Amino acid sequence: MNGNDDTNNDNNDSTVEEAAGTDQDLTEDYTDDEEPASTQRAIRHVTVETPSQEDDSSFVPEFARPEKETRNRMVVPIRATAMKAKFKCSGYNVWRSFTGTHSDTPRLANGIDRQVPATALPSGVIDIEVLGDLNKESYLPNSSIKSVRFHRSASLAMVAESYGTISFTETFSVSPNGAWVSMSGNEPEITIMSVKEKRKIFKVRSGGKSRIHSYSTNGHFIYTHGVKEDCTRMQVVDLRQGNALHECRFEKGTLGHVPATQSPNGRWIAFGGLKGRISIFAREDIETNHYPLPIMTINNFDTPVTSLRFSKNSEILAFASNRLPNAFQMFHMNSLSLFYNFQHHSLVRFKNKTNVTDMDFSPHAGYMAIGNTSGRAHLYRLPHYDEF
Repeated sequence: MNGNDDTNNDNNDSTVEEAAGTDQDLTEDYTDDEEPASTQRAIRHVTVETPSQEDDSSFVPEFARPEKETRNRMVVPIRATAMKAKFKCSGYNVWRSFTGTHSDTPRLANGIDRQVPATALPSGVIDIEVLGDLNKESYLPNSSIKSVRFHRSASLAMVAESYGTISFTETFSVSPNGAWVSMSGNEPEITIMSVKEKRKIFKVRSGGKSRIHSYSTNGHFIYTHGVKEDCTRMQVVDLRQGNALHECRFEKGTLGHVPATQSPNGRWIAFGGLKGRISIFAREDIETNHYPLPIMTINNFDTPVTSLRFSKNSEILAFASNRLPNAFQMFHMNSLSLFYNFQHHSLVRFKNKTNVTDMDFSPHAGYMAIGNTSGRAHLYRLPHYDEF
């Protein structure tokens, strides 16, 4: 890698130097707006310095260096174990380049941590192994996967398929503690049922047609999301008392009838958008402010986001749109960046260019399942995590 002095060294293609970005120069700027203490926010700006052309030779092998290099071009390693035949890769790691600009990313001080544990999932490239289908034995042609879920305590995965049956229940959800069941249909209300008593406890009116309701981590609160006259509203309802504790509103036309999910660590709530935007909010901001602002927005699709799911350790946010083939991405929460290589894995697996309908992670994020409109539930292994 450093001239002809290394020609006598062992030729081992299975390991490569770390990609560009290891010696990133991070600078922080904090704003000190004259706001009340209850609303004051510290915004963190992180700037990534891209190495210059003369510095590229120190970490980029000659076979991967383009003829004309630009300042905005970076080279990252992509794990190619499952893609050798498609990309004709030799060795365990290969070098592929991508062009992108790293603009300053605003972060709330109480939103994303800069310091993460040494065992945390690395950003940029995710190691994935493609396994078989969950419903290989029970696959039926002309069917579509509606839901796929891993059991919380057993090595079990459940797949729900659609055969054209009409149902008046559009959304169904179970609280994390297993005590409550919520469902909504065409009416502007959500029905809450008790699992123990097996009966309806009360109804929550959302002020508009509601298709979204997500639970808090402890299962004591439910977040209802409704739209009325182009106004998006969210209510925080205490399930133990049956009353709304707080209501907040979002920017007009930003969300709409879209999915929402809360991270298992209870810190973030993510919303999908009708125009392909994903907005990530701090949970405390939603529960205290009437007009909360997102700590991060992701503009990656042009079609509505239809599926959102956090991994059980809150390190990965997966999202998809069922309006476009292979419209699936994974977002690294600790670094606020996308995994650049998963689209290649999805193209290898989704040979028929099917649309993703749902996804889920196993209890310890060791496995991931993705359902699509072709009636198959693909199973993936994430080797970074040792447990199921």
